[in-house]
Amino acid sequence: MQSDSNAHIHGGSVELLRLLDVANVIDLDVAEKLAARRGASRGETQVRGPDKVPGGVVLGSNPLDLPLDDLLLAGFEFAVHARLFDFGVVSLRFSMKLADGMTTEEMIDLSDKLEQLTLLDAKAREVWNELASDLRESLREEHSVELFEDYTIFHVRGVRGVTDAKEALALLQPAELLLAEAMSPLASSVKDAHQSRAIQYYAFDAAVIGWSAALVIDPHGHRDELEVLELATARRLELRYYDQLLSRELAAVYRAAGDARKASSLFRSPFVHVARRAGTLFIEITDLYDRLEGALTLVGDAYTSRLYREAAERFRLGDLSSAVKEKLGTLSRVSEIFEAEIGHRRTTVLEVSVVALIFLELILGLVRAH
Repeated sequence: MQSDSNAHIHGGSVELLRLLDVANVIDLDVAEKLAARRGASRGETQVRGPDKVPGGVVLGSNPLDLPLDDLLLAGFEFAVHARLFDFGVVSLRFSMKLADGMTTEEMIDLSDKLEQLTLLDAKAREVWNELASDLRESLREEHSVELFEDYTIFHVRGVRGVTDAKEALALLQPAELLLAEAMSPLASSVKDAHQSRAIQYYAFDAAVIGWSAALVIDPHGHRDELEVLELATARRLELRYYDQLLSRELAAVYRAAGDARKASSLFRSPFVHVARRAGTLFIEITDLYDRLEGALTLVGDAYTSRLYREAAERFRLGDLSSAVKEKLGTLSRVSEIFEAEIGHRRTTVLEVSVVALIFLELILGLVRAH
């Protein structure tokens, strides 16, 4: 076996993803027409992987792909593509080739440099702002880009002199590569944890998925892993967006409720506007969340399904989804409490009105008697 420092790859690429939440919905049919001159095309709805069995990762609608101008940034040359999803996310893919013969040490050093390439975040926003000017008519409830997600995928065709992917992984040092640790030595437990989570279909391929980066060994250069990891990252972005939106809106509802308590009115509840706001928000955000949940389905135990499940676990999508559901539940309960208070106040007003009418009838009766 080669030593780690002498491991040379057969070439490949590195994909730097920058995902932005730009709108509640993107009408992809409209966007396709608007971007026709850019060479727009629709992607597949099913990502099946090398096994090509029925199932896999199934999308609710075909994403829209757009080739963009190449980019030279900080000495790195990137091919740039955009992928638009109907649930309001745009993924900008910045792709760079990995040279044939590149060593493990050089790859880890490159990972460290790319980790520090903060200029790419601002550039991604610039690229989207330029693209958005052409696609604005397709954006439903467009909003400013407050959140974005980044993810890096190292795609290697193989290691020279090695045919077994597990042996290749040991040489490529996935923990150091994915954590961009070029200087300090990592604990063996960290290294073992990364390699033990590798997902394989053939003996010569493997994928190791981390929180912010992944390493893929694939001699045939398939892009299934890219698409699956992009989808998982898009879902992470959307769940983070809904979580922050709900936190912000719940805080606004609580402030409005506090202001309403200071108002005193027997005949009109001060909580009417608060209840309406809470109820409307619950319906709107629930609709967006359901749209996201329905945008992707896992069918069977295909390779791509297993990739997505691993990514979902590493990204803690279950925890993010639970947090969103919990806050939606809180918003629903707040709405119900205020509606109950409004109903109670209306009942009280009705009872007071009945008593007042009875009292008035008694007085009128006494007046008529005299």
